[in-house]
Amino acid sequence: MSSVATCNAVAYLRRSDKSQEESLVIQKEMAQQFAETQQIDIQQWYVDDGISGGKENRPEFQRMLADAQDGMFDTLICRNQSRFGRLPHRTSAKIMAELDAAGVRILTIEDGELDVNDLGGFIKTAVDAHSNRKYFTDLSKATLRGQSNAVGKGFNCREK
Repeated sequence: MSSVATCNAVAYLRRSDKSQEESLVIQKEMAQQFAETQQIDIQQWYVDDGISGGKENRPEFQRMLADAQDGMFDTLICRNQSRFGRLPHRTSAKIMAELDAAGVRILTIEDGELDVNDLGGFIKTAVDAHSNRKYFTDLSKATLRGQSNAVGKGFNCREK
């Protein structure tokens, strides 16, 4: 990946729940190190704390998308595609295409550039989005199953 010396960059960080204590700290350190190696200065941080990537209406994510449409930045850095979101692949592709139309490059630290204009990049991005969404739905089902089993065994979270 070539360096991007003259760009107006932002970073997006997300953790699903607050039990992932160090997640945001690690993501921020990774983004700062990545930006340094690419000679990029991060101008703005967007952070959704304790919000599932399966939700499109994350406040900072939506603010970031609006800022992109307003031309406030041209480079978005995030740890990987799953931190960007665990949205259905069509929704993810639509958002990435909108960012691309706004002139925004998406650079991920772990997955490289998410380029929807390159056929191979588009296919990889779609497959990864599908896998991320499947992980999200499988985890949701497992959580519900666990909660249902606990209730069946008489567990009551209201009792102390």
